[in-house]
Amino acid sequence: MKRPSVLGVCLLFALTVRTEAVRAESPRLSRDDQRTVDLITTAYFAGEPLGYAEPLTKLLGKTTDQRLAKIDEALKAQLVPVTAELITNVHLQAVEYGIEAKLPPAGPRETLSVLARLKLRVAAADGIAQDHRLMQDPLPDPGTLEEYDTLMWDAHVLETKIRNTAAIGNHMRRLVSGLSKRRVAELDAASSALIDDAQGAILLKLQLLLAEVEERQAEVRLQRLELALATLENPTLTTERFRAAYTAQVDADLLSNFLTNKSAFIRERLQSKDLLEQVSRDREKAQELAGDLTHKSQLLFTGLHWWLRGRYGKGTDVFGLAKSPAAMYSGRAQLALYMPQEFPKPNDPEQVSNQQQPVPQYDRRHHYWWAWEDRRVRRSLQFANEIEGDPGNPTYTRQPVIM
Repeated sequence: MKRPSVLGVCLLFALTVRTEAVRAESPRLSRDDQRTVDLITTAYFAGEPLGYAEPLTKLLGKTTDQRLAKIDEALKAQLVPVTAELITNVHLQAVEYGIEAKLPPAGPRETLSVLARLKLRVAAADGIAQDHRLMQDPLPDPGTLEEYDTLMWDAHVLETKIRNTAAIGNHMRRLVSGLSKRRVAELDAASSALIDDAQGAILLKLQLLLAEVEERQAEVRLQRLELALATLENPTLTTERFRAAYTAQVDADLLSNFLTNKSAFIRERLQSKDLLEQVSRDREKAQELAGDLTHKSQLLFTGLHWWLRGRYGKGTDVFGLAKSPAAMYSGRAQLALYMPQEFPKPNDPEQVSNQQQPVPQYDRRHHYWWAWEDRRVRRSLQFANEIEGDPGNPTYTRQPVIM
């Protein structure tokens, strides 16, 4: 059997290798602190952020700045992020899985640390939204359904990013509610301003932004539905006609749900009282024009949807190889994965240089899973940054894939 290649730096830093050179850089810690560092490091390299939630919360709740600095140095010596980054990742994963209630109660130090980093993510998401073509006027209006596919994918990625960020804003408000009035009154001006933002201003801004993104996306779906109907009028079987048979039903169904579940709209085109009935008529007309192409196209594109998830999706744990243990009791955790925001272009794993990232990340996923079970997997700093690092990183986003 062919053994999986190391792929240059793509799987760097063996889980079980602890060289004497690395250990020599670590500061001297007390026995309890060293035990805590070992516990956190083990959970981190196992790819399970929720696994180090409790020891981190206990540590942050009773430590001093000087002691925490030494522990952070010890973690960095083991190639592990510092405590502030780790605890933020814990909160982010809990938000994404909808299991915030399972987190240990956060103290003031943890709350302020997490709030500051979550606010950076909120700002990054807001900046991405403002520059997105969906948010420009007039709305983009591609000339073909194939071009609409790219636009709708980009719009879906943006909506998911803002929706996830709004969930972060809601979590920030919950964190603040856990602080006593006495502790809040003792904070400095910068921390007080952060608390004020987290209590409502950030969430309100995100909710308004999400509402605008949803409406703009719905209006673009109306445009695509009109184009699909015009395409279906031509009985000649083409790629565009096959695509129209699928997108007409998808858009009509999503528009019907959106218009039914929302009572007030900001954008003028969505305010028409007859719009829901018009969408229903368009759906029936599309089915009549498409005939059996409707069912055939649904089979094809549903299969492509799941193939893309399997081929290019990265799991939430074990560096993209596995789901979180939270999947045992959370439906959201069962479906959560990282998907590329831009459609990937695969490369040959045998031809990838040390400076390149393999696409997909794992050419034969089961080989790497076996290697991880044997503790032979090596971890990439680049892959770590894609998932845990820069809040503005545009490479991957955690989302379902529904276009």
